[in-house]
Amino acid sequence: LHADLPAVRLDRSLMRQALMNLALNAQQAMPHGGLLEFQTSFDGNQVFLEMIDTGIGMDERTISKMFQAFFSSKSQGSGLGLPTVRKIIQAHGGTVFCESELGQGTRFTISLPAVE
Repeated sequence: LHADLPAVRLDRSLMRQALMNLALNAQQAMPHGGLLEFQTSFDGNQVFLEMIDTGIGMDERTISKMFQAFFSSKSQGSGLGLPTVRKIIQAHGGTVFCESELGQGTRFTISLPAVE
């Protein structure tokens, strides 16, 4: 993690919920174990947090629908986790973006505005 990140305004409880949702999804995508890596960076205006897993990855259909309420690729999924993540991040003035490839894992990038 980057040591000298600028401050961001956030609701600690809501952000914890968003990050826990992403971490739980990563854990479920690695049923036989794997690596979940966190990286942080900034570009002056935005602070970035990346969560990168070595899980099973997602196909294009899943990626295109994953932020829709009640869509889930899991039989036990509610389909509310990722829409909730997006809503929380957007409420903080940020964005969440996903890159994934089947068999290659997934990277979620959260961007939040830095406090000036």
